[in-house]
Amino acid sequence: MRDQLAKIRSEALAAFENAVQNGCEPILGTKVTGLRRLGAEYIVETDRGELSCRAVLNCAGLYADRVHEMLFAPSVRIFPDSADFLVLDRNAPSPGRIIFHESEEKGKGVTAISTVEGNLLLGPTQRPLEERPFATTAQGLADLMSGAKELLPDVDLAAVIRSFAAVRPNPHAVVLRDGEYVPDGKSIGSFVIENPAPGFYSLIGVKTPGLTCADELGRYLAEHTAEHLGAQPCGDFSPCRRAITRWNSLSRAEQAELAGIDPDYGEIVCQCESVTKGEILAAIARGAVSVDGVKRRVGSGMGRCQGGRCAIEIARILREKGIEDPRFKRYPRGG
Repeated sequence: MRDQLAKIRSEALAAFENAVQNGCEPILGTKVTGLRRLGAEYIVETDRGELSCRAVLNCAGLYADRVHEMLFAPSVRIFPDSADFLVLDRNAPSPGRIIFHESEEKGKGVTAISTVEGNLLLGPTQRPLEERPFATTAQGLADLMSGAKELLPDVDLAAVIRSFAAVRPNPHAVVLRDGEYVPDGKSIGSFVIENPAPGFYSLIGVKTPGLTCADELGRYLAEHTAEHLGAQPCGDFSPCRRAITRWNSLSRAEQAELAGIDPDYGEIVCQCESVTKGEILAAIARGAVSVDGVKRRVGSGMGRCQGGRCAIEIARILREKGIEDPRFKRYPRGG
């Protein structure tokens, strides 16, 4: 399962980088403020101007329903809730497979899963969306630890190296009642693909099942969009994308040779995962625009300290490249 998850993550990043290599122009950090139709075209209004296009793929996550409703009547809405998670040290015993505890009336059952990097991940709890949805709660963590012990009696909770909270989408079909759109009482379950007009697709409420079938979702939407546009295969399309050289996968001799060619590969930035400055610069050159973006490409910050040592240094390297990670603005320019 770890290999499968690593493959999914690397394929997603590879697809993005490959698209850029073949002429795609990403526009990041841009907020959609409105949508309208002009004949056969869609006008996407943003905080950086307007974009004209003949097809729209709305994959806006927790905001997908809001984007959809900028142009079409509500059909499915997301009613999010909060969830707590625990990450255990890589040395903590792991079941080696996904264990899903059946949900009960009191809430969602605990799931135990090995992450891409090999840590044991426990969660989630399920609680109403609060004022600070990304902050854990004492009760939520207590419930999670209790559920984890019930699921895995031998789990060593002293090996927890991080707790965090997240927001989970819950899509529901809605109906108009007394002038207000309310849930019709039936959850969508996984997610829904809405196609309210030619060339417009909305993926609303994608949760875990959306990850497992991401390849097929992409293929499905690509085929339908190409058919709508009357597009033909690109004759000079290159499917090749070279992976970033990973320092900790090289032999000592290979490391010495690489550091001799590029000294940045001889400077370790993430001590826990042995990630070098050379890898971080390669991640930035390929499109990473935040500390998390670097993390997803080269695994920095995934060790025991969870980025406590390296995150500020990576933010500084980003800043040197003219990229400001908003989460690290409070730190001085020199550190």
